[in-house]
Amino acid sequence: MVTDATTGGGVRIARRYARVVALVAVASGLVASVVLLMRPQTYAATATVVLPTAASSGSVIASTTQEVADLQAVVRTKALAERVAKAVGLRPEDVAGGLSSTRVGNGGVVEVRYEGRDPATVERVAVEAGRQALAILADAQLAPYAQRLDIATQAFDDASERLRAFLERFGNIQPQDEFQRIAATLADLRERADEAEAAGDAERVAELSARIDALTARWSPLIVEWQGLNAARARAQRQLETAQLDYAIARSALEAVLADGSSVLGTRATAVPRLSTVVRGAVPIVVLATALAILLVIALEAVRAGMGAVDRPRVRAPGSGR
Repeated sequence: MVTDATTGGGVRIARRYARVVALVAVASGLVASVVLLMRPQTYAATATVVLPTAASSGSVIASTTQEVADLQAVVRTKALAERVAKAVGLRPEDVAGGLSSTRVGNGGVVEVRYEGRDPATVERVAVEAGRQALAILADAQLAPYAQRLDIATQAFDDASERLRAFLERFGNIQPQDEFQRIAATLADLRERADEAEAAGDAERVAELSARIDALTARWSPLIVEWQGLNAARARAQRQLETAQLDYAIARSALEAVLADGSSVLGTRATAVPRLSTVVRGAVPIVVLATALAILLVIALEAVRAGMGAVDRPRVRAPGSGR
């Protein structure tokens, strides 16, 4: 239960250390400001990235919002920093530390911003980051087409391999020629069997029927298998051609967008105002220093309270023993 004495003690502690905490906050702010003001002048440049219009059966607004979110997420990735760093000759951590992005309005436009010490490098990094972000998004959009192409290619290769294995087992490069010969032989045997039946030669009919049955039993499964393998390979080839065409169309459309210089428009680098640099850098330091000072005060009071409890003499009741 909180008593008046406890509340009063807390108020006295707050009053006692308020100046100390305030002094720490002011001192940390001044030191941070001086350090930040002594740092070299920084510059910032932006690249306006216009996202390609997505062909979607759903909501255009939702699709555009998702694409903007995807691009802003890409700007924060290590992969983008590595690509840009390789292109402009910086370290990936230097690129990642100065990049940020902001959506412009409600459309598919994003401003990619980079801040650094060299104006020319700042401009190059901002534009390159915009281009690479679009390229990474393009790769992601091509992924489903590439996956379909891989599946279709594998299916065609498997069908071709099964057909090759059949030809190897059959021992004939062109089995259809042998199948045509067998079909002609069967047709001739059936015609002769019909003639023998018409002549009433039952023994001849039985002989010819036995030969027909033997040839049919031997060759029919091979013919059916051959026809099935050819049909499967033809079907796989049609699917592969469709997947290749779809991938080529999608890739061409995305490459056209990336090749269009109007998709990423850079601006000249401008000096970042010192005041904004100081505010952005000093405020977190002041907050951290103040929090640490408050924690230290609490710790000191806890130690003092514990020491006071140990040093306080024990009070014995009247009439008690020693």
